Amino acid sequence: MATATAKKKKVVVKTYEWVEGRRMKGGAKRANVVGRIIEGIADRNGGRIDAKDLLAVARPKNSPIHDMFEWDDTTAAERYRVEQARHVLRSVQVRVTGGTKKPVVTKAFPFVDDNYIPVEQVYEDKGLRNELLREALREGESWMARYEHLAELASVFQALRRLM
Repeated sequence: MATATAKKKKVVVKTYEWVEGRRMKGGAKRANVVGRIIEGIADRNGGRIDAKDLLAVARPKNSPIHDMFEWDDTTAAERYRVEQARHVLRSVQVRVTGGTKKPVVTKAFPFVDDNYIPVEQVYEDKGLRNELLREALREGESWMARYEHLAELASVFQALRRLM
């Protein structure tokens, strides 16, 4: 006579949260609502999410995420143009050649101290340079937090932690 062993199924609980440092309306409860809405979009679209689908869910005035979007077209257009300008500023890099060092490629206008500043000015100003270094470390920590579940990157994380 064979004995059956019942395996207990592990209960997985998913709770959505806002990414640290993001300025989003609402607290933890709101993040969970938004996460569930987005998960529903993925379920309906074969696991894929398109920003236009999220916008369509938000469009009705009674949507729980309606107020997360700007619906006044004039205001929205200006905000979009400002975001386009930020995209341009983030997209310009500079290649410095000459001298005895090999060429260096870096962002031409890093965002430091709540402004985009020419990289030469950032490097020459001790306070701005230190702020850039702090931001680089925050980005490294954020990157590691996003991908720490990938075992294939364990040796990379170990090396980075030694440097940090």
